[in-house]
Amino acid sequence: MDVPLLILLGASGGALRGVVDIYNRVLEWQTDRRSFRQAPADRPGAEPPRLGQYFDPVADPIATGIHTALGAGVAVLFGTTGQISGPYAAFVVGVSAPALLTQLGRFQAVGNAVAPAPQPVPAEATTADPGGDAAAQPSPTPQIQPAPEQPADPGPPQRPADPRPDHSPRRSAPANPSEEPAPGRYRRPVAGEEETA
Repeated sequence: MDVPLLILLGASGGALRGVVDIYNRVLEWQTDRRSFRQAPADRPGAEPPRLGQYFDPVADPIATGIHTALGAGVAVLFGTTGQISGPYAAFVVGVSAPALLTQLGRFQAVGNAVAPAPQPVPAEATTADPGGDAAAQPSPTPQIQPAPEQPADPGPPQRPADPRPDHSPRRSAPANPSEEPAPGRYRRPVAGEEETA
């Protein structure tokens, strides 16, 4: 696509973006005005909202002009580098020019974050003899940190107490060991003796 067509399509997309912004402000004014008119008339002397409170006759047209210029520039940039092809794509790039430029700025910031940081030059290398051989100087040996000491073995891990209630039947200790029931059998309480649950 030729450059004048890219400029025209991108600029028209940017202008449309500005017109949509103005339209949204007019819709806000219309909604507030309608809600004011439907409200009960208990506010004597109150006036409905004016359009001047929602539309700035100086700043909003300037913003529309900036959107138009951005749309033209971004459409030319994308069209001449082969990123887009076709009139519809040029128009859409013009509409979304501010968002595209914001994304490109974020990619630049990501590129700076991913790039390796420059390594500092050791002080010994900068104070070396100009006539001396820098390769003959020994390189500093890396310092090895000792491994942290392991704590003494505390023994086998202790099992936490079971938080569930014990519902097994409780038996009182027999007064006479000979009266102890056989394993697996339940002893009946004697008259006058309390049965424990």
